[in-house]
Amino acid sequence: YAGRERVEFNVLLKVDCGYHRCGINPDSMNAMRVAEAIAREPDLNFLGILTHAGHAYNAYDVEEIRHIARREQEVMVEFSKRLRDHGIEVETVSIGSTPTMALTESMMKDITEIRPGNYVFYDWTQVKLGSCVIDDCALTVLSSVVGQYEHHTVIDAGATALSKDLGATHITRGDGFGQIYLGYESGDLLDASILSLSQEHGKVRMRSSRKNRTMRPGDLLRILPNHSCLTANLHDHYYVVREGTVVDKWRVRHERSVQ
Repeated sequence: YAGRERVEFNVLLKVDCGYHRCGINPDSMNAMRVAEAIAREPDLNFLGILTHAGHAYNAYDVEEIRHIARREQEVMVEFSKRLRDHGIEVETVSIGSTPTMALTESMMKDITEIRPGNYVFYDWTQVKLGSCVIDDCALTVLSSVVGQYEHHTVIDAGATALSKDLGATHITRGDGFGQIYLGYESGDLLDASILSLSQEHGKVRMRSSRKNRTMRPGDLLRILPNHSCLTANLHDHYYVVREGTVVDKWRVRHERSVQ
């Protein structure tokens, strides 16, 4: 295609650093052959290598994430050196996941780029993993109570507002679909669970009277989502809040047009 259209593509070779989702095994003979094949093509510009340590999300504690972060860097630096030894120029060595970048203790000098994404907002999953604390989380969803019943409360934030990501269930089960703030400025959370979501509604159940509050229809609840990336993608705008006051409105995507 590149030759036919007379264009040149910059290429980064994806490397599997332990996640085993996609990418080439850097220890295989095929890894060098693929890199050499890309470098030989006149219409392809071999820029370097990239990886994603997504298996950090399956870790149980900070030390495990730090071990994954060290291996992520080691795998990439070692492979880049082997490529250079074979005469292949490596301009870019790109790594990154939010847990590994948030918790890495050092950065090897041959790493040229990091690509954490979730760190822009953080979320409840990152809190549970130990990547951050609640005060670091910047994206929340403001929901209204629309119904109060004997054993549960109904809110107007469902799957289309929060997503159905259950978060770090390997660490803590029963956290539900996000956390509800008791006090946003203090970072205190309600002792409650968003136990189920339908398309437009969520069911909230209090776990105990500790850190509890009475809820009535019309009350506003601020929710810390499990996965801020998915949540952000579900909305058209961010309302920027400073000290409890909306100070700006940022467009996430272009307005949808109706044909």
